[in-house]
Amino acid sequence: MILVRHSGLRTLACMAFLLLAAGRRLNAGERAPEFELRGPSGETARYTPPRAAPEGTSAGVVTILLFMDYEQELSRKALDDLSACLEKTPGPASRRIAFAIAVGGLNESNLAAFAKLLPPKGAVRAALDPKRTAYRDYGVIALPTTFVIDTGGSILSVLPGHPASYRKRIAASLRKALGIESVQEEGPRRSPEAEHARRIAKLAGTLAARGSFDLAKGQLRTAIEITPSDPGLRIQLGEVLLRLDDVKDAAGAFRKALELDPKSRTARIGLAKAISLGEDLEAGEKALRSELGRGKAEADLFYYLGRLLERKGDVAAAAAAYRRAYERTRGTD
Repeated sequence: MILVRHSGLRTLACMAFLLLAAGRRLNAGERAPEFELRGPSGETARYTPPRAAPEGTSAGVVTILLFMDYEQELSRKALDDLSACLEKTPGPASRRIAFAIAVGGLNESNLAAFAKLLPPKGAVRAALDPKRTAYRDYGVIALPTTFVIDTGGSILSVLPGHPASYRKRIAASLRKALGIESVQEEGPRRSPEAEHARRIAKLAGTLAARGSFDLAKGQLRTAIEITPSDPGLRIQLGEVLLRLDDVKDAAGAFRKALELDPKSRTARIGLAKAISLGEDLEAGEKALRSELGRGKAEADLFYYLGRLLERKGDVAAAAAAYRRAYERTRGTD
């Protein structure tokens, strides 16, 4: 993930909170502590061993507990992978899965968009942890962190972060906990060419994270030559080009991603950011505002809006936009 200036502030604040709030992280084989989460509408989700199920679900339930931040890309990827695993779990088995989410970064403007990310199967409890007791009791020091709890109330697996093997490991835990032969953790198998391009893109991400944007750009162009139909590579290239202030080519990369995947909100947001850095300030402001209020990358969008308003000479409005960006990084409004 490529960060803009304010993202680092959010990351540091989040890490500081987690380090202060967390106790010892629980490991596989230990008993799962009880927890209570409050939903955005005031409903509660309770878990008490050994039933291994949030309140209102049947016995013999496997519980997935995800700690995440809605504004964090890795957290959203973890949620996407969990949703995919649950979607591909056989029908009867999927009804024995309860899914509780301790989520930060939610507010009224992004709640509806967040709800669309939730898996269609299983007993879902999307909730908050207002007293942060679950973070402490489970010893969470990184986001996302995923716990799979078996039907007897024991922690079957703990996955901090979002490693490349995340979906496969979740699927393996569900197979074991549910006693079923298969969960389709993988989509269609990648071709050797696509796998090679994925490895190159991963290297490009590492280079970008170290500030070597020119090198990252070259690697991504190579990956695109191998798999030109992958919109994700175009988006990744667009973000790198933004960091290089190559606004024209960045916009072209995002437009191509949208041609390949017209429904990609990430590509639309990237294109709006690129347009906002161009010469047509009115078009840029219109593009940014059209994406605001839809629940994704709000802090990013307000940050770019602040930059644009500064260029327009509207200092007060720019300051207000930067303030909104900061508030979104803190999950407030």
